[in-house]
Amino acid sequence: MPEGFTPDAQLLNNFKELGVKSKIPQETAQELVNLFADHQKKSLESYVQERRTWREEVKNDPELGGHNLKGTLQNIEALVQKFATDSEGVVDQSIVEGMQENLIFWGMGDRLSFLKFLNNIHKATSEDKADGKPGTVTTAQKSTAQAIWGNMPGDKK
Repeated sequence: MPEGFTPDAQLLNNFKELGVKSKIPQETAQELVNLFADHQKKSLESYVQERRTWREEVKNDPELGGHNLKGTLQNIEALVQKFATDSEGVVDQSIVEGMQENLIFWGMGDRLSFLKFLNNIHKATSEDKADGKPGTVTTAQKSTAQAIWGNMPGDKK
């Protein structure tokens, strides 16, 4: 196996069975495994780089990024807290966690267009405070923004 590659045990077992059944020479089978592993590794590296690019787009966006990024992420957190509720309007942590997992797994939390969409929904649905600024949500639990982006500069850890 190539260095740093951990094969799926079931997939590897199926491949071994197919190799024996098809009488694929050991050397050829190893070359096929290495080819597949290299492809998987390159695909993952490409995806990770793409996600980094998406995050940089968000950070550099004049509307949502830069000095506005922390507020943007707080707005999105407020939106999640507002709508991730049970039938009685109480925040349902399983919905919050599900949102966090999906935003992270599918990379949507890194996409500028999706964050703009969520931020716009927050603006359209938030109630203004007396000072005219939209309300924000604070929580002792890890926020959606923190789950996706980690601690932002200036956050208390």
